[in-house]
Amino acid sequence: MVSIISFGGVGGCELGRVCRFFDGYAHPFDWNVVRHDFVQDVLQSHGQIFFSFTENQVSGTMITSYDKRYILLHDKVTDLAGVKEKYYRRLQRMFDTLYTIHANDIILCLRIMCCIDEPMELMYKKVYDPLPETPEDWRETMKRLRSINPNIYLILFEKDKSDSVSSIDDGIFVARTPDYKNPKHLRGLVKEFLDSFLSVSSQRCGTQPRVDEENETDHQDIIHNRS
Repeated sequence: MVSIISFGGVGGCELGRVCRFFDGYAHPFDWNVVRHDFVQDVLQSHGQIFFSFTENQVSGTMITSYDKRYILLHDKVTDLAGVKEKYYRRLQRMFDTLYTIHANDIILCLRIMCCIDEPMELMYKKVYDPLPETPEDWRETMKRLRSINPNIYLILFEKDKSDSVSSIDDGIFVARTPDYKNPKHLRGLVKEFLDSFLSVSSQRCGTQPRVDEENETDHQDIIHNRS
């Protein structure tokens, strides 16, 4: 079975659509603008630092972190308690997926790397500080994750004129493409990766049931009850 987890990026919505195409469960970085160092800190702390919410009315709908490392784009600023409950579920689900080892499973994490030269919407500039990012920035994180579960892989989508996928150490692959925010194109790259690099039929990705975004009822254990 293949599980797909979004690690977000500046383009988190596009990855959210890719994950929905594969009928994946919802995870904490779906749909959100998030820096790589924050994702890594969440993984390192087992989710404890995720909830650094501040209310921000710049756009009327965004929830931001005090240190400007992520933006929750589609959550209600008037219901922070409900937002936290939802993300507790998603964090628990992500860690359960990452750290549950089955011999034939593949856990494929996806991220759109930050392009520091890309123009950013004005409303984002006020609440988000982008950080340059390279594949090397993920090496230590992936070493640690794969020391726990060797079935974890990471595809980093990078803006580039070429269309190519290359492998570096520690389960990291870089997919370079000029069309790096087109969900349909990203889905094709994911399928190609599963077929060509991991010898896994892309049709197996539909084995997980879709969780409706507004009616999630499974995985009720929340992360702060874990020892």
